[in-house]
Amino acid sequence: MNIFFSSLCPAEAANNLNFYPKTRNKMILETAQIIATVAHHLSIPTTYKPVRNKYHEVILWVMKDFTNYCWLVQHFYCLHSNYQKDSGKTHKSYRIYDPWINETTATVIGKYTNHTELTLPYLAFSLGNEDLEEKYGHYEPNPYNKKEPYAVANTLNNAVLAYREYLKRKPYAQGMHLTFN
Repeated sequence: MNIFFSSLCPAEAANNLNFYPKTRNKMILETAQIIATVAHHLSIPTTYKPVRNKYHEVILWVMKDFTNYCWLVQHFYCLHSNYQKDSGKTHKSYRIYDPWINETTATVIGKYTNHTELTLPYLAFSLGNEDLEEKYGHYEPNPYNKKEPYAVANTLNNAVLAYREYLKRKPYAQGMHLTFN
């Protein structure tokens, strides 16, 4: 589970995933799961299934500040808008019938305006990408698992650069000349 934080702007980050629709579609699912997990963690009833690891770096980042949550909801909306433009369909994960999530999403869309209020994202990369964590971030203790510290971006711009480089390393991106907004 991840959020490809390839731009400070949630719409641009969504557009940056258009090069590979399978990834974009998977990110719609994962983003819905993150939103549902945050709702569940806050004891807000939801019929959408939360993920098991409520202490995942991405979940903790979203819960750290309402601005992070607003960024993610806007990103979710933009990912789905791109999906609808390409397919003419509504993604199954977008049909979250939970009143709280629908109401919150409608309230948040358009409210995210100031990226400087975001907290520094965790760098949630797969194994073999520790060099990115060291180049763009630093390690902080993980209160839930002492053996695995969290990698945190040093700056918001470093988070963007790290995720762009991470996307370029993905096997499906090999041979593509990726440009980012």
